[in-house]
Parts: sequence; C-alpha cells; structure tokens
Amino acid sequence: MDDQESTHSPSLPVAAEKVSKKTFFAVDEEIGKGIRKKIADWIIERLGLILSAFSGVLLAISVYFHDLLVRQITVTLWEPLLLFGAGGAAIGASVSFCLTRRTLNAIHRKSLRELRKASGEEVEQLQHQLGSSREELEDFRRSAKKEAEALQNALDSTRKQLGEKTIEADTDEITGISNARACQRQLAEQFQVARSSNQPLTIIIIDLDNFKDVNDDRSRPLGDQVLREFATNLREQCRGGEPVFRYKVGDEFLVLAPKTEADPAGAGFANRLRNFFATYKYRDPSGDDFSVTISAGVADAHPASELTDTPVKLEARAEAALSKAKSKPGKGTFELYKAPVDHAHGAGPIS
Repeated sequence: MDDQESTHSPSLPVAAEKVSKKTFFAVDEEIGKGIRKKIADWIIERLGLILSAFSGVLLAISVYFHDLLVRQITVTLWEPLLLFGAGGAAIGASVSFCLTRRTLNAIHRKSLRELRKASGEEVEQLQHQLGSSREELEDFRRSAKKEAEALQNALDSTRKQLGEKTIEADTDEITGISNARACQRQLAEQFQVARSSNQPLTIIIIDLDNFKDVNDDRSRPLGDQVLREFATNLREQCRGGEPVFRYKVGDEFLVLAPKTEADPAGAGFANRLRNFFATYKYRDPSGDDFSVTISAGVADAHPASELTDTPVKLEARAEAALSKAKSKPGKGTFELYKAPVDHAHGAGPIS
C-alpha cells in the first residue's frame, strides 16, 4: 500500500509545476507582446512632438547666435524667443514623460489582471486535480484496508487450522492426553528452563502392571477403556497442573514436575499415585470389578549435577528406576533414582 501511495502523491506537485510553468510562460509572452506594441505606438505618436520641440530649440538657438554675430537686432529681443523655445521643449518633455508613465502603468495593471486571471484558473485546475487525487487515494486506502482484513482473516484461519493440526498431532488417540511426540518436546523445553533458572526438574515414568493380561484375558477394547480411565485419573491426581503424557505406545505414562526434587517431593508424589491406583476399581462389561496396580521410577535433574546432563540421560535414569521397581516381587511399588553430586569435580549421578 505504501508503494501505491508514493506513486499517487508525487504526481500532484509535478503536475502543478508543469501547469504553473506553462501558464507563466504563456502569460509572460502575451504581456511582452502587449508592452512592445504599446511602446511602439507611444514612440510613433510622440516622436513628432519631441522632434518639433527639439527643432524649435535648435532653431531658436541658431537664430539667436546668428543675430548676435551680424548685430542686426538687439540681444534682448531674441531672449524671449529663446526662453519660449526652451520652455516649449521642457513642457513637451514633461508631457511625454507623464504620458509614458501613464501608459506603462496601464500596461502593468492590465498585465497583473491577466496574470491573476491565469493564476486563478491554474489554482482551480490544481484544486480539481488535487480533489480527484484525494478521492482516488481514499478509494485505494479503502480497497487496501479490505484486502488487508481479508488477508488477516485468512492468516488467522490458517493459524487456527495449523494449531488444531498441531494439537491433533500431539494428542494420543486412545487416551486424549499428550503423546510421546509432545512429551519429548516439552521435556527438552522444561529441561532448559530448569537449567537456566537453576531449578530442579523431576520426571516420573509409570507402568501399568500386568496390563497385557487385561488385553489378553478380557479384551482389547476393555484395555483401551482402562487406559482412558487411567489417564483421566492420573491427570486429576496432578493437583499442581503437572503435564501428563502417554510416554510410549503401550502402557507407560510420564509426569513432568518442574521445580520439584525427586527426594522427597517426587517420591512422595509417586507413593500417593501408587496408593490411589492400588484401590481404584475398573469394571468390565460383565460387571466384574478389577484393579490394575502401577510401578513407577522417579529421577530428577538437579542444578548442581554435571553440565553434560541431558533430557535423554534424565529419561534413562527414570527408566532404570522403573525397571528396578518392576523387578520386585508383587510389583505395585516405585523406586527413586538418587543422584549424588560430587561438588568438587561436578560428577554426574550414579545408580
């Protein structure tokens, strides 16, 4: 839109300059013709008067000096004639000067009138052009505004569609919570936030014990129902709004707990989850109630840990703790992966 405005705006002064120059030169040429004609007429009309006066003066002077030489008459007789001739010449010159000034003033006034008239016409023409250009500019602005609104609406619609597709791509189809793809991205983001803010970050990986038996002995649709109910209950148990993910395609889930240390807060949270699901009852289509216990592995990334720590290493520690918990008889328990820190050498956690 800026380019279009810049294209229209400079045309006004350019047009005004062209019209002004053209009108000025035309008026100047007409004025010059008029002045030359008036001066020529004035010269022709008054040339006789000037020449007559001048001839009278010369005649009077020549006669005066001639008589003085021959001494035929007295000086005093010709003095009045000389003065009369000189006076006549002076009067003629004065009259000619006044007439010339009057004529030139008349020409000047006429020229000014013609110039003002031409300037008025030029101003009217420029005002008309300016008004037309303003209307065109306003029409262009309205059109550009409509186009901008249409583009903004299209952009908003595209963003909304992309956002919906992103949410759809990050959502697990069975449970309705965030999937493993979203888990990896948010884990990396939270890890960097914890590192930059010098805060701990705890993750809890949860596995449903003997979930394969639910699919095999009861039915896979019932197994999907168990996963959905478990995801809903897990999210409700995260009272601090901790993000919950379906960690893998099977029966594992992950909870992110920012600003939380594994011991004691992370371990306490895992123990509360273990107790809740130990007593929670699922129901199959026949009306039979059953329970599914969980095992969990807890690990954290502490600000004092080695600088080479990564989200992948944090996951590995939590999975190691989970594996140790599942290896216990009876299952239904959790393990904490403790991360001792060598403050002198900055050594990483060990199992």
